[in-house]
Amino acid sequence: MMNRAFWLGLWLLPCMAMAAEKEKLALLPVQSDQSLKEQARIMEDLIAADVAKMGRFEVLSSNDVATMISTERQAELAGCDEHTECIKEVAAALGAGRLLAATLGRLGDDQLISMRLIDFASGKVVAREVEQVRPNESVTAACHRLVALVLGGPPPAAPSRVPRAGWFVLGGAGVLAIGGLSVGLSAQADANSFKTQVNNDALANQALGKSYAADGLYAGAVVTAAVAAVMLVLTRNDE
Repeated sequence: MMNRAFWLGLWLLPCMAMAAEKEKLALLPVQSDQSLKEQARIMEDLIAADVAKMGRFEVLSSNDVATMISTERQAELAGCDEHTECIKEVAAALGAGRLLAATLGRLGDDQLISMRLIDFASGKVVAREVEQVRPNESVTAACHRLVALVLGGPPPAAPSRVPRAGWFVLGGAGVLAIGGLSVGLSAQADANSFKTQVNNDALANQALGKSYAADGLYAGAVVTAAVAAVMLVLTRNDE
């Protein structure tokens, strides 16, 4: 039993050493102008989550980097290119093997996201990707794609093509409207019959009841359609 445990521990040691030797990757705070600061902050969280899911790196978050180097220095790093001294100068301070730098900007009505992977040892930009995001496209999806491309990870899953719930609710509004039309036509027919049977109180009450029901169905259709419109707008970026 003791020998078995010994050999098992001996076999696990290299695996444990490999797990402990993950390359440290520093994430630079996303650089952007003031109007895009909130989006840039969200991008930082998305990038950190994507890198962590890969399981290949020991992540030094953008908040960690921000406490170690000044804002001015961060901006300089975002503009670093291959063979520049600014890359090597901060390598020792960060203690990371690589750095992921991202920028978010505008190009007309579109947004432009760029990412670069910088190797501190060589001072080179080893990967660089840029994506132009149009107003009807998802910045989040573009961010996921760029992280996968720059770090060589698996591509993000394709967006689901399952119809959004809002369309089903809108269909319900259509059913209510058709029901209101059907009941309204029936009420109109009863009202026309009452003209030839003016003493038939039951027929009059029936026509009146159907007209109220039709009004209720129409009102329900309008409210349901409004709810569907709100749902479709709120989930627009999910596709």
